[in-house]
Amino acid sequence: MMLGPIMAATSAESGLFARVQALELFSLLGSTAGAAAIGQPIMCNGANLAFARSVYPEIKYLYDNEKVHSGDDIFALLALKKKYPGRICFIKSMDAVIYTSLPQNLGTFFRQRKRWVAKAKFYKDPAIIIAAVAVFVVNFLLFISLFMGIVMGNFSYFLTLLMMKTAIDFPLLLRVTAFFGQKRLIWWFLLVQSFYFLYVCFTVFAAFISPIKWKDRLIRQ
Repeated sequence: MMLGPIMAATSAESGLFARVQALELFSLLGSTAGAAAIGQPIMCNGANLAFARSVYPEIKYLYDNEKVHSGDDIFALLALKKKYPGRICFIKSMDAVIYTSLPQNLGTFFRQRKRWVAKAKFYKDPAIIIAAVAVFVVNFLLFISLFMGIVMGNFSYFLTLLMMKTAIDFPLLLRVTAFFGQKRLIWWFLLVQSFYFLYVCFTVFAAFISPIKWKDRLIRQ
């Protein structure tokens, strides 16, 4: 399987909401490429991938899975990763980029993110489970430390955790945005970093306690 890069279809006239989403997509893009490079791919996007026709019969059952209404791209990736380790690669090339439109409002945005998160309970691959848990734990710790800082009037723990996370996230995003010619988006990094952990925590909890809708259909009550 080959995984291609996905970028947001933005322009110089794009607003703040679009720029924030574009930057988040680059973080996912960097994670996709990095995980594939070490032989542990954990995510992909059905808008830009390809696999050998000969393996289709082995993953055809995924498209008839009544329990999973979306996410066949990820589940195909995990199935092929298990059977063909080391045979999945990321295409690091501007010539392979596919541009995707972005949600135009917060309602559509959060419905999409909730649907992504809700699929996590079906994952069985150790690498993707570890990555998902690590991301949630780090962001939840930031949330808890901020709350405790407000209550106790001491934000040292929160600021220390935030700086440690920033020291890891910033170099990755700088390298990815520079390679794909979107380095200007890095100017929005500090703004996104300041509230991203709140968005992650909200989305995770909302995905498991509220209905999930997709393409005007209620897929989970």
